[in-house]
Formats: sequence, C-alpha cells, structure tokens
Amino acid sequence: MLEWKVHSPSMLPGKPAPALAAVRSAKDFHSAVEAVIPAVWRCLRRFGVRPDELDDALQTVLLGLFRNWERLEGSSPEGLRSYACCASVGVARDFCRSRARSTRRLEPLSVEDGPDIEAPGQDPEARAEQREAVALLDAALQRMPDDLRDVFVLHVIEQLSKRELASHLGIPEGTAASRVRRAREEFARALAEIERTAKGTSP
Repeated sequence: MLEWKVHSPSMLPGKPAPALAAVRSAKDFHSAVEAVIPAVWRCLRRFGVRPDELDDALQTVLLGLFRNWERLEGSSPEGLRSYACCASVGVARDFCRSRARSTRRLEPLSVEDGPDIEAPGQDPEARAEQREAVALLDAALQRMPDDLRDVFVLHVIEQLSKRELASHLGIPEGTAASRVRRAREEFARALAEIERTAKGTSP
C-alpha cells in the first residue's frame, strides 16, 4: 500500500486547539480516502499515466482532495469516490501533457500492476484469461479519443452515473449522456479493429 502524508498549515506550535482540530481532520481524511485509492489508481492508469508516474499522480489527486476537504467532508463514500475519480481526469491530463504527445504510450495494465485486480485464490487459467481481458480493454482504450475514453472509464468501468459525470466534469447531463453513447460506440469500433488486425483482415 502506498504511504502518504498530509501536513496542515493549521498545525502550528502555540495553537493547540486548531492543531488538535487539524489532526482530527487529517485522520478523518485518511480514513475516508483510503477506500477510494484503488479506484483513483485504476482511473489514472487508464487515463494514460505511466507506471513510474502513478505515485506522484496519486499524491496530486489526494492533495487536491485534502485542499477541498472542508467542502467534501461528510460526503457519502460513493460521492467521495465519484469526485476523486473525476478529479483524476485533470491530473492525468497534466501528467500526459508534461510528456511529448508523440511519445506517449499506455503500457498494458497487467494483473500485477493493480492493487485490487487479482481475485483471491484465483486459479492460473482464470488469471490468464483475466490478464488477456485487461490487455484487450487497455488496447481498445488507447485507440479512443481522450474525452470519450474518460467518460467510458468513469461510467462503464467505475460505474459513475451520468448525473455524476455531468456534475463533476462541468457539462450538461445531456452532453454526458451523448458522450457515454459515443464512447460505447467508439469502444466497440476499437475492439472490432483490434480483432480485424489480429485476424489479418481489413475493414
């Protein structure tokens, strides 16, 4: 498990009451976000963040959550997870922009890459099938435009509602629904293209 720390500016010598409140807030924050870390990790990875960038990208998302904790504290676990997953979109784009887009390449997400991908007691055959399915998923996601890939990951994989997409991404709900529909079509097209390539056939 990734170790991370959050330091609050309120925790200053000579101010015991604010410091105590800050400690409580930090503990509450740590407890609340621990459950969303796997989902954030998956989103960052599938939004194009490289394995060697994941720790820094995850820290960036968590710091953003902490800065907004006064507003987010008290959110339901589902609400906090939705917010964190959508926040991952902007963080991932920032990390991808820091690299030359011509050299950006999303490596296949393997079973070993994820903190919660492998099912306990999974037999070797099932593990191999899961590895193949994950590699196919990521290959298709690589072929999708960023905006459609983002909503596909958030809605289809991470199960955010269209209303949550609209709220967190700052777009009308109708636009969110339209993007989801287009994302599903684009994903199906990408899968078909991969299958044609594998069989050596043309459209």
